[in-house]
Amino acid sequence: MAKLTGPLFSFTALGTLADAVTYSRWKGVDYARQRVIPANPNTLEQQATRTVFSMLSGLWKIMSSTGTAPWDANATGRPYTGRNRFMGDNLEVLRGEADMNAFLGSPGALAGPATPPVSAAYAAPNLTLTMAAPTLPAGWSITKAAGICFPDQDPAAAFVGPLFEATDDTSTYALVFDLTAGPNGDYQACGWFQFERDDGRTAYGLSAIDQATKA
Repeated sequence: MAKLTGPLFSFTALGTLADAVTYSRWKGVDYARQRVIPANPNTLEQQATRTVFSMLSGLWKIMSSTGTAPWDANATGRPYTGRNRFMGDNLEVLRGEADMNAFLGSPGALAGPATPPVSAAYAAPNLTLTMAAPTLPAGWSITKAAGICFPDQDPAAAFVGPLFEATDDTSTYALVFDLTAGPNGDYQACGWFQFERDDGRTAYGLSAIDQATKA
């Protein structure tokens, strides 16, 4: 960068000349520099990242605290937000995939036990996600099971929805999603547990997912 006096035979100069030199002023000092065109990489991998990021952003925006609570709990006291963790974890597992089978509904928080495999089944008008309780550390208890359900889709497409959420605080732990307002087709149902630890704090388990078809 060059400092100028009377640039271009004038008192000052602003703008770019011949797509080569840019004249400007900073803190009252005139200067000139080579014009630099900002890079905007657009490789296939970067395009895939952007499209999946956009889909996840649309999903996050319509989730209530039922869906966002595990992520926010995971981010407590850490240099990222719940949304950051949600976007990053799901980008990693969904980029390049053709469906939402690998979607993460909960990353786990405060050492919550992982959710055992779940089972989804559809019987009009409900999709029911049956969940088995994990083995708990001494002094822990299950507060509730929680989860979300949505039509399966290509992660690289805009989120279509609709989104359904459910909780269950009984010992049967079956999440019931009323799909009356949803289209026919394949659905992803993702569930996790919320716990009360022996120290009174709230923990969450890593989620599990299964699919069922509304016909």
